[in-house]
Amino acid sequence: MQFEQYYQQARRKQKMDALMWSSMFMLLYLLSGHYAEFSLSTILRNAPALFDYIYDTLPQLSWDVLFASRDENGRAVPGSLIYWGYRLPIQIPLLWETINVAIAATLVSSVVAIILLFWPPVMAMRLRLFEWQCVLLSPFYAPCRSLLGR
Repeated sequence: MQFEQYYQQARRKQKMDALMWSSMFMLLYLLSGHYAEFSLSTILRNAPALFDYIYDTLPQLSWDVLFASRDENGRAVPGSLIYWGYRLPIQIPLLWETINVAIAATLVSSVVAIILLFWPPVMAMRLRLFEWQCVLLSPFYAPCRSLLGR
């Protein structure tokens, strides 16, 4: 009987901790939305215009002038591929450079992460910090455990 009382007391404490931390996080979440001037009514009011930007960036091509070259003034004909892609010689190298930077950043960060993961001095430091993490983060772990029923 004594174990059952202790168990029920521990479960009550876990549930109260979970309720307290969840309430605090919900309050902070709503407060941040207030300070960010987030408004659900504004989102709903502007929802029909959600894809306008994408529509505006798509080229307006016409079949009758699709492959037309420049007019007599030397300007590209609206609705043609030339009119839409007049900056492609500038944009394609920039796009390629952006892709290369993304690949390089991914590779460099992967190498740094692997080094920090397995380098012995860092491993020893992580093991020392693990004890502090258990002490400092246990109030955050308790609500998660009780919400998951563990």
